[in-house]
Amino acid sequence: MNPPANANPAASTFGARLLARTWKSHPRLTGIALGAVALAVLLLLFLRFALPGIAIAQAERLVDEKLHRHLVIERIEIHPLALAVSIQGARLLEADNKSVFAQVERLDLRVSAASLTHLAPVVRELRLVKPYIHVTRVAPHRFSTDDIVAALNSGPPSPPRPPDAPLPRFSVNNIQIDGGHFVYDDTPRSTHHEISAFTLGLPFVSTFAADEEVFVDPHLSATVDGAALHVLAQARPFAPTREAAVDLDVDGLDLTRYDDYLPEPLPVQIASARLDLHLKLKVTLARDHPPALAVAGQLRLHDLDLRSPRGQPMLKLAAVDLAIDKANVPSGPLAAVLTVNQKGRIAVDGETALSPLHARLAVQVDNLDLLPLQPLFSDRVNLRVTRAGLDAKADLQLDQDAGGPLRGMVAGNAALKRLATIDSVNTNDFVSWENLALRGVRVQLAPLALRVDQLALDKLYARVIIAPNGRINLQDIVKQGAAAKVSLTEAPAAPAAPVEAPAAAPPAPAGPAGPPMSIGKVLLTGGHVRFSDNFIKPRYSADLLDLHGSIEGLSSDPASTASVDVHGIVNDAPLLIGGRVNPLARDLALDIKASVHDMELAPLSPYSGKYVGYRIERGKLSFDVAYQLASRQLQAQNKLVLDQLTFGDRVESASATTLPVQLAVALLRDRNGVIDIDLPIGGSLDDPQFSIGGVIVKVLINLITKAVTAPFALLGNLFGGGSEQMSSLAFDPGLATIPEAREPGLKALAKAMAERPGLKLDITGWVDSTVDRDALRRLRVDARLRALKRADLAARGALVTNSEVAVAPAEYPDLLKRLYQRDVVAAATRDGAARTAAGAAAPTPGEMEQALRAAQQISDDDLRALGNRRAQAAKDWLRTIGLVPEDRLSLVAAKIVEPAGPQDAAAPAPAAAPVPAAVPAPATASTSRVEFGLR
Repeated sequence: MNPPANANPAASTFGARLLARTWKSHPRLTGIALGAVALAVLLLLFLRFALPGIAIAQAERLVDEKLHRHLVIERIEIHPLALAVSIQGARLLEADNKSVFAQVERLDLRVSAASLTHLAPVVRELRLVKPYIHVTRVAPHRFSTDDIVAALNSGPPSPPRPPDAPLPRFSVNNIQIDGGHFVYDDTPRSTHHEISAFTLGLPFVSTFAADEEVFVDPHLSATVDGAALHVLAQARPFAPTREAAVDLDVDGLDLTRYDDYLPEPLPVQIASARLDLHLKLKVTLARDHPPALAVAGQLRLHDLDLRSPRGQPMLKLAAVDLAIDKANVPSGPLAAVLTVNQKGRIAVDGETALSPLHARLAVQVDNLDLLPLQPLFSDRVNLRVTRAGLDAKADLQLDQDAGGPLRGMVAGNAALKRLATIDSVNTNDFVSWENLALRGVRVQLAPLALRVDQLALDKLYARVIIAPNGRINLQDIVKQGAAAKVSLTEAPAAPAAPVEAPAAAPPAPAGPAGPPMSIGKVLLTGGHVRFSDNFIKPRYSADLLDLHGSIEGLSSDPASTASVDVHGIVNDAPLLIGGRVNPLARDLALDIKASVHDMELAPLSPYSGKYVGYRIERGKLSFDVAYQLASRQLQAQNKLVLDQLTFGDRVESASATTLPVQLAVALLRDRNGVIDIDLPIGGSLDDPQFSIGGVIVKVLINLITKAVTAPFALLGNLFGGGSEQMSSLAFDPGLATIPEAREPGLKALAKAMAERPGLKLDITGWVDSTVDRDALRRLRVDARLRALKRADLAARGALVTNSEVAVAPAEYPDLLKRLYQRDVVAAATRDGAARTAAGAAAPTPGEMEQALRAAQQISDDDLRALGNRRAQAAKDWLRTIGLVPEDRLSLVAAKIVEPAGPQDAAAPAPAAAPVPAAVPAPATASTSRVEFGLR
């Protein structure tokens, strides 16, 4: 065979000669060398061609025995001279030996000859091409890899590594993973996750002393469920002080796919949420020092939609951006800015430490839109926020020693701006304001305390509506089931007797109700409350305008009180509230006065029509109230003034009172058209039956009831004279002349009529069928006696009237006998009833008187005439002496009281007209009288 064209003949000849010479001179050495060469060649041939097949067979057998799974390796290439191994087409099947659990297209490993000098493995290159792993969660707490884990754990456990043991010595260089693909299927949740295009580059990982201080610069990129992930890092993982700096970039990561894998379930559902991360992290782990983590970069959470466990919307945000300038987290400076929906901004700057807990932070919130927080409370209230913004600036200090209480404080200012809300039930505006500012806020921990220098509310607007069903919109703001329901359709029942203040309960112990709180000053400017009542027909509306004022010195200290000064206009009438109050103490204390003057009553006509039965034609209202509360005992003065209250047309209403309100108004209204009422009340807040509003209503109803059922008692209390003296006028039997001793009662009645020009008086004469009939007989006999004497005087030429004639006691027997003979004996003779018995005794004067009286015929008409004369006498006195106008006095036909029956020894007392039949008139002692009735 001819040598190659490029062969060197001289070299070949030299080598052949050298080999021949060596063989001749050292045949044994030459044989060993040739044997070694031949052995090396055989070893190389074995490693190159025989070992791969053996390795494949043994690997497949061992995996099958150990894991009970089938391993398939298509090819192994060993390059002994290059110290390289290549594994191609390796697949590990699932337990069913059908589908693929893991596979790799190619694994290249190149070992360095430096392993001999270092006496430790040194890998020049490790490259993994297209690795693939598929894991399935087949049931709760069960995975497709459970059999592998169980097989690997079946052997004896490895001894634990001593904490101070040195790390194993090794060096792996040029680590590369290309085209990785990892799949996770969650069968119970019907979810699927993929990490594709996984690429990892790591220059080296080494524990050699020479390499400990050298930084490693790994890089990683992948697509995680469609989101791009990029990581660049620099690390010293094996140095005494281990450090790592990582650049992490994630774009569009769908967080809804991962909330189920959290250790604890979230209290909300994540309907949608995507995450963008662009962070720089630096980790430092040094001996004898706590770990340190520094973070900087940007985080963006967008398309956020949180739902309640039942699926109701809770929170929706278009985007939340967090910019971290510096943040040393397990301590150091912190600077971060959180941007919400592009306009809201939260900035934090300061320093923190976690062990022990320490924080000194400055927090600033600018233009934070609170509207996205609407879903957080929409399932509990019928309230829709249409606008709200928050500004705040505060300093935060927190400290906590191991096992000790959390200490610290928050100090700063806050403002809730441009709030606007809508009542979802009535679809009307509910509450709004321009600005609610809290200035000089200080919250202290351990012990807890709160202080606010100033709370200012500007341009408050509130809408209060009573719906057609009688419910107030305030009742329906909290959704059904969260608050007790109250209806205006049920009016309080009128009590039968005046309300008495309940017995005082023992005072509750004094002292603060909780942590100390104080508010230096509360300011209200430009307030407006709009009230509409759709329950009343026609509907009623009112406005409380221009509310402004202040409360100064609010404190939970029971020894302190705050001054109150509030002004406003209600229906064009000025409203004033002033005094002192302590609402923050355990027991409410107050000394408050309020007043409204000259508020027009005509707009309240819908209420008077419904509950009184008459429309209000005109009138004005003023009230002054004074409330004092101390030791849970309330004393209140309520002064109510109704000026020129005039009722108009009658209104048919099933809710109207049956009390004669026109009479009540006339009784209460003075000669100037003013009704002036004082309603003092008192009671204990510990009495469960005590209600301020309820007591006022009951006392007012009691007053009206008493006025119309016992009007003369009311007038007697107001003007003197007593109810019995004013309600009736007693006469002597048979007479219609007013006794002088009874004129004081008429004077008191005349005074009351003058002071109550709205009242009219009905006058009814009453006569007793027995007493007055006997008296009239006696008076008629007396008149006949005087007439007989007058005739005697006339016969002697003396001219006198019958009323001027008086019968002297000496004249009486003779005149009585003559009258008896004329009227009784002569009448008896005419009737054939004269005495015929001889020697019969003459009648005594008493018998003659009785006979004369019995002879007088007194008819019921005579009795009625007496009653009418009595009524006329009372009317004439009131008209001429009492100066009561004629048109306010009316005579009522006289009434006769019949004799009492066998079961009734006393004459019945007649009812006073025109008090309604349902209201009984008071009885009087005399049946010979005039009774007065008011209307």
